[in-house]
Amino acid sequence: MDQKMEKLCRSLDLIEKQAVVLQEKQQNIEKLIKLDEITKEARANLDLIHKNLTSNIDELKKTCSQIKKRVGVLQLQMLYLLEKVDAVQINSKPVTKVLQPNTNYGNFSPNVSNLPVSKIAISDTPMRMRVTDYENSPFISRRQPMQLQFIDFEAQVTHEDFAGIPSYMKGRESLEELRAFLDQIVISCFTEKYTLMCKKRDAIRNPHDIEIWKIYKQQKDDFPGKYFVTEGDIARKIGRLVDKKMNCKLQMLRHLGIIKEVRKVKTVYYIWNL
Repeated sequence: MDQKMEKLCRSLDLIEKQAVVLQEKQQNIEKLIKLDEITKEARANLDLIHKNLTSNIDELKKTCSQIKKRVGVLQLQMLYLLEKVDAVQINSKPVTKVLQPNTNYGNFSPNVSNLPVSKIAISDTPMRMRVTDYENSPFISRRQPMQLQFIDFEAQVTHEDFAGIPSYMKGRESLEELRAFLDQIVISCFTEKYTLMCKKRDAIRNPHDIEIWKIYKQQKDDFPGKYFVTEGDIARKIGRLVDKKMNCKLQMLRHLGIIKEVRKVKTVYYIWNL
């Protein structure tokens, strides 16, 4: 009799626990339903925010592209006017001046107001433009050298970029060394190549430059629509062959996606990849 009562009590306890669980389950279901509704609402808000951000970014990109094109056109117009100013100053008759003794030696400062405008504006600051704008400008016929900085070849290695390079690839190289190599060797090599390549034959005087210009023209169709230099171009730039240390730096730039290496007919090409 005692065993039956004990068994019955256990059954009652179990039923009571199940009833509590069912009650809590019902409450949890209601909470989950509310949580699901909040989640859907939050997801809808995030989708709307993402859509608005994407739309704003697209509009900003279009505006930025239009501004860059406008700046390029204005730079070309300014350079054209500077050329005209130089031509007028060269062709104008010199004005005869009577020399006067200078008694104010202590306050002497060089007078640059009489210098040609282009000498002041161009000599110190490189002119920024795209390669396509330079190709269509009157400066490809200009024999006088000018400092250029092509927008197409602008790149920067950040601390985050450098930290993402594998240790076996970096070795003992520092971020400053990689940045210097990118600016002073790689970008400079691209700039010098396309500055010379785009020039007209009659605008080149140096026989050595003429031979290099012919080589560039032969290579131009190797990768249509892309900008590239060869390992030979870099070697010509630095005055020696590309060694193992320099090749490691090129591999790091390739890892970052700045350049892409392609081998074709025993020639190593480095294609600008940005």
